[in-house]
Amino acid sequence: MFGHPDAHVNVSAGTYAARLVKVQRFSNAFGPRVAFELELLEGQEGTRVLESATESPSPRGKLADLIASLTGLPATDAERHGDLSGLIGLTCHVMLSPAMNRSGKAYMRVERIFP
Repeated sequence: MFGHPDAHVNVSAGTYAARLVKVQRFSNAFGPRVAFELELLEGQEGTRVLESATESPSPRGKLADLIASLTGLPATDAERHGDLSGLIGLTCHVMLSPAMNRSGKAYMRVERIFP
């Protein structure tokens, strides 16, 4: 399973420059998913945050939205259906806000990703 890095709880809410460092497919109780691990830049180097989406070929799904947020372009059929490793290394901006998981552990939620 793709776990949440521990370091991301020490980041303040706000918008940060980031780089996509890992994409991984996994399954959980919600079915097949794709996780995007982003490393924060500019003063927060090494801090990583995660965002995930249902693995769906829909052009209106969250996966397509995340791909478009990273590339600045609509997600292609090949991206929605295939290998996403070509996205690794892309830079973007992430907007973070504080949240609590079901266990009561604090973390920074990725509210938005944009080019």
